[in-house]
Amino acid sequence: MRGVFICLVVAGLALVAGCTKKIPVSYNKLDEGYFVHIETLSGKQIKGDLIRKDEHHLVIETESSPTPVAVERKEIVHIQCNSPEYDEKNQLISDKEIRSTKRNKNLVLFTVGGGLISFGAGFFLTANILHQMDKDAAGTALWGPTAGTTALGATLFGIQGYKIDKRHAIELIKEKRKENALRARQQNKNKQSQINQEMQRLKQEREKQNEEINKLLKKIDKDKKKDDPK
Repeated sequence: MRGVFICLVVAGLALVAGCTKKIPVSYNKLDEGYFVHIETLSGKQIKGDLIRKDEHHLVIETESSPTPVAVERKEIVHIQCNSPEYDEKNQLISDKEIRSTKRNKNLVLFTVGGGLISFGAGFFLTANILHQMDKDAAGTALWGPTAGTTALGATLFGIQGYKIDKRHAIELIKEKRKENALRARQQNKNKQSQINQEMQRLKQEREKQNEEINKLLKKIDKDKKKDDPK
């Protein structure tokens, strides 16, 4: 069984590293927030989140470097990026945001569950085949194919779990953005209401002041007429 769990761990690591589809992209089509994989003239491979771009440079945040890495455009040979995701307003959902939101619950469950199912099926089928061929089913010939089917099953099931986790994360981000937009709209509405109320209060004060001024002017005019002999 120890070998089975080693297979599951290896399959899971391979899955996380490679199941995200990458597509070629030109320099001009890059947007900040993309997760990019760049190959330079010197053969250097740089992977990370694109945090800044200008006409001549890319600035990439990588896991291997404590500070962002600047790459000159003229040094770039090839660029790939993860398939970008967008919300309903066509705003980019960055790979970094997806990673920070995503939980690997289904990845783990599907990888382990799929591996165990494949282990049982592979062991059974291999044992039957070897038995029919009159070979020693307890030897290396039995465990080799079984380990292979276990790793394959863990990977295939794990990919589905990874996709489910990623889709859940994207939906959570979209929902959060909607809630933030509604909250901002409500705040603007409340702010506008407060402004309208304040304008109404100022208008009433101005009308009251004008009324008092008119009364004072009338009184002054009346007093003036009294003091003015005919």
